[in-house]
Amino acid sequence: MTPQPPVPPVPPAPPVPSVPRYRSVGGDTGSVLTRLQQHRVLRLGSLVSDASGLAALRALVRTGQVDRVGHGTYAMPGTPDELVLAARFRGLVTCASAVRLHRLATHGPPDHESPERVHLAVAGGSSGGSHPARDRARVRLYRGEPVEVSSVHVPGPVVPVAVALVTCAVRDSAVVSVDSAVQRGFVTVEEVAARVAPHAAARAAVVLGLVDGRSESVIETLARLALVDAGFAVVPQVVVPGVGRVDLLVEGTVVVELDGFAYHGDRSAYREDRRRDRELVARGLTVLRFTYEDVVQGPARVVDAVRAALVARA
Repeated sequence: MTPQPPVPPVPPAPPVPSVPRYRSVGGDTGSVLTRLQQHRVLRLGSLVSDASGLAALRALVRTGQVDRVGHGTYAMPGTPDELVLAARFRGLVTCASAVRLHRLATHGPPDHESPERVHLAVAGGSSGGSHPARDRARVRLYRGEPVEVSSVHVPGPVVPVAVALVTCAVRDSAVVSVDSAVQRGFVTVEEVAARVAPHAAARAAVVLGLVDGRSESVIETLARLALVDAGFAVVPQVVVPGVGRVDLLVEGTVVVELDGFAYHGDRSAYREDRRRDRELVARGLTVLRFTYEDVVQGPARVVDAVRAALVARA
């Protein structure tokens, strides 16, 4: 009997790769997708916790239901760039970039220095992690109070947004947006002033001194600022008996009514405006009406018309 060659030993099985342990939840594609739909954008450590969760996430990426938007960062398709960058830099969207996400009123470019950059608040001393130069060129970082990283899917509280606006944004843009935040009850002038850093207090005081939450539209704020800059005393949303509220009352005698960009055009509204005008005149007030274009494109003409009306009354 011919001897058989010795059977070579079976090599040991390769070790099973270890799966990173993540902080939050795992699960099937449904649970991972639900979590991401709630938060819109999350880092990997906040999205999956085990091998099944990681496999589910990879399947969602393969099928296009989830986007991988950076190293360890995942988002629902169509998530705003501001929120994606906030997640990647471990911060919160703030200042001018948060205005749109909070649906506050806006006007013009908010920032002469970096109008196209996304403004992010990161914890004091933090650089927001290591990022390529092209990503750093897209953001402007504000370092200060600790940022709750688990909240990167939201724009952040409105008070620090308003603080950033009054200390960095162009004056009129800042006043328009903070007027809107105050008018909607998100912040108060006192809350914002109390949070401003000492080195920015002087500039913030100028902006906050012009904020008035009674203003109800962008053109009301802009017209009021133009008239205040011209030296007039202006009060918004004054109630006149028999008439109701008027947009602006200048020097106690000239009513400025502003017809917005989407001004009502039906006959009943037109007749009501004419009735109001007659009632105001009967009460000894001068009435001037201006359009959106008048205020935005030619505020000097608004000022000149009001000045002429005041001179005529003198």
